[in-house]
Amino acid sequence: MDATLQIGFRQGSCFLLSGLLLLGAVAPLSASYESMISAADSGEILRNVLNKSDPGVRPHVDGPPVVVRCSISIVSFGPFSEVNMEYRLNINLRQVWVDPRLSFRRISDNDHVIVSVKDTELVWKPDLFFPNEKAAAFHHVTVPNKLMRVYHNGTVVYSTRHSERSVLMKST
Repeated sequence: MDATLQIGFRQGSCFLLSGLLLLGAVAPLSASYESMISAADSGEILRNVLNKSDPGVRPHVDGPPVVVRCSISIVSFGPFSEVNMEYRLNINLRQVWVDPRLSFRRISDNDHVIVSVKDTELVWKPDLFFPNEKAAAFHHVTVPNKLMRVYHNGTVVYSTRHSERSVLMKST
């Protein structure tokens, strides 16, 4: 089953309802090798783009909220603990938003650059929040499991692998 969530950000926070985790996976955005920019061009573009960006300030800081589309692909679900009223999840989380500060001039058919794991810290990212989460961790074996692509129009696609232990919500 597919689920896409559009979220308006106000003051950098996002609330995802735990029920959305049960909805399944969203098909990944695809990119062909032909559309990738050469390593030399990529490095130059990244240097120029990241110099314009402040990771502590959201895009359109004086304008409308940033719309972030989130998709979750559930890798594993369970076990459930009736005693502790909790469950475990392993997910692939993908967030997509537009940051005009990261746009660059398109070079021929090349339309995106891949941001190194280290350089992802130089890009503003949404502050995602799972309200029923008790504990969570990002995967770091053997390297941090995250991938960021920046497209020429400023669209950012940020994917991470995430494990969490969450509380079952009581129905009212």
